[in-house]
Amino acid sequence: MASYKIDYGDLYRNQKRIKEFNNFCILGNEDFQKNQALKIVLNSFNVSDFDGFDSFLVYGDDFTTKNNSISSMIEQLNMLPFIQTHKTLVLKNFDELNNDNQARIVKYLENPSPDNIFIFTVNKLDARKAQTKIIFESCMVIESKEIRYPNVLARWIDDETQQRGLRFEPNAKNEFLNSVELDYYVAFNELTKLELYIGNRKTITRDDVINCTALSKTYSIFDLLDSIGYKNTQKSIQIADNLLENDTNHIMILTMISNFFFTLWKFSAIMNKNISAAELKSRYMNEIYPSFRDKYINFLKNYPLNKIKNTIKILLETDQQAKLSMASEFILIQTMIYKICNL
Repeated sequence: MASYKIDYGDLYRNQKRIKEFNNFCILGNEDFQKNQALKIVLNSFNVSDFDGFDSFLVYGDDFTTKNNSISSMIEQLNMLPFIQTHKTLVLKNFDELNNDNQARIVKYLENPSPDNIFIFTVNKLDARKAQTKIIFESCMVIESKEIRYPNVLARWIDDETQQRGLRFEPNAKNEFLNSVELDYYVAFNELTKLELYIGNRKTITRDDVINCTALSKTYSIFDLLDSIGYKNTQKSIQIADNLLENDTNHIMILTMISNFFFTLWKFSAIMNKNISAAELKSRYMNEIYPSFRDKYINFLKNYPLNKIKNTIKILLETDQQAKLSMASEFILIQTMIYKICNL
């Protein structure tokens, strides 16, 4: 069959395509997606467990030596099922197989059994290799990718809540996104906690999220810069406390905030020369990732040039106090953020 590659995020919406294939390659480093994709495929073929007769689970690191071949596994794939309509074999960690055993898997895929189901997971495939081309041509390839942007997690949440028969009230979803890390396992666990918390209700409110997920997220310095950019005092102080509690050095926080405002200062000075926001984004924001440039335009609305100058003064004062004062780093950073957000 011709190659068919699908992103895990689209698998929910294309489950009817699964039964068109007998062989599946679940590709990527995101373990949550890989495990969920495996469940979806197995459920499509009504496989709920591994009985050792018609369904098997094996691991690549069990076949690491040349003498420990996968002959028995290949034999099972070529045998007729005992009771079920097909045999199902799942091989986890294809990467761990030695070269000989990988080659035998690929040889099987060149002429696979039309009666049985073969699913294997692999972290990475070299597109330059001939065996990768064979895998892509003979399997449904399901790609798993780590979350890099909140909108990716937001889309997954839409799918997951729909599967569970739940819905977020307006603003509740954004509150949830702001309360969890960009990590599927964390989001899945927090959503499960919410589902238990609301009981028989099917609608999740903002208060539910606040009460249930309170500070489950480990924030990054970029979360702090965004929050300060939006002048959200309470959230900024909360994130800064979270960073300090997780051993982020207060000098590093000061340095990153200073760099952030020096960047805003440069952009604000350019706009004061009658440069439009559109021209600023297209010609002068090369160091800013394209999808983040609109965000910086909003930051500039919150911090015109005179406020940025005052912010720089606050940062310099805080730096001096950090070197001379006996006050705790928490108090210093909290006070600094409060002053900046409330200029």
